[in-house]
Amino acid sequence: MSRPVARAHAALALLIAIAALAASVVFAQDPAASDTARAGASAHASDRPQVDVLTWEGPVQPIMAETVIQAIDRAEKAHREALVIRLDTPGGLDTSMRDVIKRILISEVPIVVYVAPSGGRAASAGTFIGMASHVLAMSPGTSIGISRIAWPRALPCASIRRERLPPPSRMVGRIKFRAPRFGNS
Repeated sequence: MSRPVARAHAALALLIAIAALAASVVFAQDPAASDTARAGASAHASDRPQVDVLTWEGPVQPIMAETVIQAIDRAEKAHREALVIRLDTPGGLDTSMRDVIKRILISEVPIVVYVAPSGGRAASAGTFIGMASHVLAMSPGTSIGISRIAWPRALPCASIRRERLPPPSRMVGRIKFRAPRFGNS
């Protein structure tokens, strides 16, 4: 896929995600508006883009990874316009993160990672999952960033602790490798 086409898909996915999130907020806050909107929307339901939304709160681990992979499979089978992953994670397992990233990279539907709610984060493994997505959006007051691997504090000495921690350059290398895919530097 050419870079302009990929950017157009990403922009479309972001607009769809924003519309889906705005609609969910309106429907959740005002029951009367919800009934009116649904009555009017039922006539035009086939004309609107269909977007799936998955909320992921908690660490990156095998069960959560499998849930995301299944959601992507369902979105592809249903020919959705996009899948929005509403993410709030402190990070987690490298193997689960890699499974999710591999599935996102071969997805036939655009994947939008939306870091929310306010105060939420996409730390450590969540950072890489967000970067692998087609669109990464963040709610105001959220954060994203990379952390080092957390080792037990009871290691015998500081020299062993230093040897076991991977260098930050390994994480930076992963980011630089993924950046050109989306036209970023």
